[in-house]
Amino acid sequence: TQSRSSAASDVYKRQVPDFVLGAFFAEHASNWDDRANMSYGVALQFRQPSGYEFGLAFDYADLRMNDQFWLEQGEPADEADYTEMNIGLVSAVVTMNWYWPATAWLAPYAGVGLGAGFVIGETVQINPRQGSACRNGLGQDPDQFAPDVCFDENGEPDPTQLETDSPDANNFVPVVPMLRLGGGLRFQIEDVGVVRLEIGLQDYLYAGLSAGVVF
Repeated sequence: TQSRSSAASDVYKRQVPDFVLGAFFAEHASNWDDRANMSYGVALQFRQPSGYEFGLAFDYADLRMNDQFWLEQGEPADEADYTEMNIGLVSAVVTMNWYWPATAWLAPYAGVGLGAGFVIGETVQINPRQGSACRNGLGQDPDQFAPDVCFDENGEPDPTQLETDSPDANNFVPVVPMLRLGGGLRFQIEDVGVVRLEIGLQDYLYAGLSAGVVF
């Protein structure tokens, strides 16, 4: 069997698990809460006759979350900040996959990857005003962390209750290490196409598919 190369585009569902956020925050927003957090990318793979494949994958992941109050673990409820989480992640990862052919057209595989992610965007935190009904009411209702008084009739932060005139913008560490652990099924389409179904972890959970051409 000769070496083969392929180029593919991919679409994955991405999610930072709630149990990970919950380890640091008593109150927080989540991915896939009234929005679709997807990633899109391209990958080049070089398959070797001995049954493994190395490649290079480029992706953009949408990690935005709904605007919501966030509270660090161990902090009193009135220390929560209304937070706008507007971030994405551009990554470049070198991958290595190992295949176990089941048929001429189907092969389960598992792989690892290592690379770098570049965080784009920022978070904006808005503090409740000292002595406001909003601040005093945070965490008082077990079914609704933030009382209605925190918001205006359009559901936006009420400037009489929150310091909307002096928000704090925070940038993340611009570069983060990326570790990828994944696996799935590879479908060979004749001698010209390939489709992969994959699930795994790449600093967040992901699941999806890729499709491409072999040359």
